[in-house]
Amino acid sequence: MAFGLCWVLASSLSTESRRSGDRRILESRVNILLKRHHSLGLNPKAEKKMIKSLLTLGRIQEARSAVEEIVDKDQSKLGWRLLLVELKRQTGDKKIALEEINYLAGVHHKNIEILELKALLDIENKTPYASLSLIKKRFENATKPNRMRLGLLLADLHQNMKQSSSAELIYKLLAEEMKGDAKPVIALAEMKQKEKLFSEAQLLLREARKRRTKPGQIDSLIDDLASEWGLQAERSNLDYR
Repeated sequence: MAFGLCWVLASSLSTESRRSGDRRILESRVNILLKRHHSLGLNPKAEKKMIKSLLTLGRIQEARSAVEEIVDKDQSKLGWRLLLVELKRQTGDKKIALEEINYLAGVHHKNIEILELKALLDIENKTPYASLSLIKKRFENATKPNRMRLGLLLADLHQNMKQSSSAELIYKLLAEEMKGDAKPVIALAEMKQKEKLFSEAQLLLREARKRRTKPGQIDSLIDDLASEWGLQAERSNLDYR
């Protein structure tokens, strides 16, 4: 994922935004950077620091305005353009964001970050089929490691379109092609869990554990999922009594 989109996802998890003392310090620093940005301009490193700080503080609209200024100065910076599309999506301009990502997808045919964001916007627009054929074509012609990312994305689209059997076929194909990678197995387990096929989900988690760790090693991700899903299964059983 492009650096900008990583910031958007990480900002909501930042511990800095939870502590009032750190927040006041960050507010002061970002305000200084904003003043410099509007008056003298910033170097690329300082620009990234400013935008990341704004996102951490939840000042999304200000971040969008600043990124718009950066993009206006240099349209060639794809990372910034992707971030701007994401910020437009987050601030409610989904139609404009979709138009821009469709344009970028036409220009940058092989960029997976663009395809991922396009798929997200198409899903939110209730038109996942708009991405399906494009991503399917890319997946069929892809090589490692892009094949894994595209395959997982394609399977997610099928799930969104209530085509679980197609999604399952892709997950199993990826799992067979890349036997040392647990991602497709975990994704299939998550799908089975959503379908309340709890026994199948737990069996798939065991397979994922084998791919991720050696016997006897702790795997906190798998342990947490197994524990959470086990509780969900118990609650579901109680509901049917």
